[in-house]
Amino acid sequence: MFKNGVFANEEESIYRRLIIVKEYFSIKSIVRAIVSLLLLGAILSGAAVATDFQNLETRYGKIDATNSLGKVSIRYRDKVILKAEADGGSLFRITSDAGNEFVVVNFEHGGLNCRGFFHLIEISPSGVVKVSRDFGECYELGGAGFVAGTPVVHLKKIIDGNPPEMVSFLWRDGTISKIFESTDSCRSLSFSATSVSKKVNSNNMENQVGGAGRLQIYSAPSDACAKKGVFVLAGERLKSSLRFEDFAYVTYTNPKTGKKAEGWVYVDRLSPANK
Repeated sequence: MFKNGVFANEEESIYRRLIIVKEYFSIKSIVRAIVSLLLLGAILSGAAVATDFQNLETRYGKIDATNSLGKVSIRYRDKVILKAEADGGSLFRITSDAGNEFVVVNFEHGGLNCRGFFHLIEISPSGVVKVSRDFGECYELGGAGFVAGTPVVHLKKIIDGNPPEMVSFLWRDGTISKIFESTDSCRSLSFSATSVSKKVNSNNMENQVGGAGRLQIYSAPSDACAKKGVFVLAGERLKSSLRFEDFAYVTYTNPKTGKKAEGWVYVDRLSPANK
């Protein structure tokens, strides 16, 4: 998915889980040739042609994308709900167990450094549609998920080999707002992981470090994000609050100095604390 060094490789498995459905469409290759032929036929016949080249099923009806003379239209139940000048784009469904459906639309154009922008679509069970303003111009999609039931879209931008710039947008009450921005890859990864982590049951928060040797604490759930000189010894106690894949987010208090440390640790080194 991403090809930009350690940060990209470590995040790849995360974003496979954050983005559940992705269907790509573009008129830059075969579709461009097909559209050209259809447009030629339209010119000869004096009629306009719209080419349907993607559709996505939601629980409340189908969303599809059509292209006509350089304009991409997004339709829901055969009614246009969004239109933009673009070469193509992508539809991403953010899965939800209940309630409304959410779809991210990434319109794409042919710029070298600025390739597109985004909209978010919300669909209620009764079919009522809300469409966000455009956001995230010149960024690429990094992932999407929910924070306390509220959709969050994570975007990334890499320029000239510099650390990736990450931004996150939250959709609430019909408004899309930027809530996070950072060029620190580990901080961005931690934020993304936290937004989709599972909370630890209050009865299982007290843990004890098992195994042999020190337990390293990380600033994000990745081997590339180790906190230098920050660790917990075997047999010591700590509290875990979140779980994400092989990691748990913990808080540790040094019993001698009272100093606190927090971050991510491998969950396989934790066991219930002895009473």
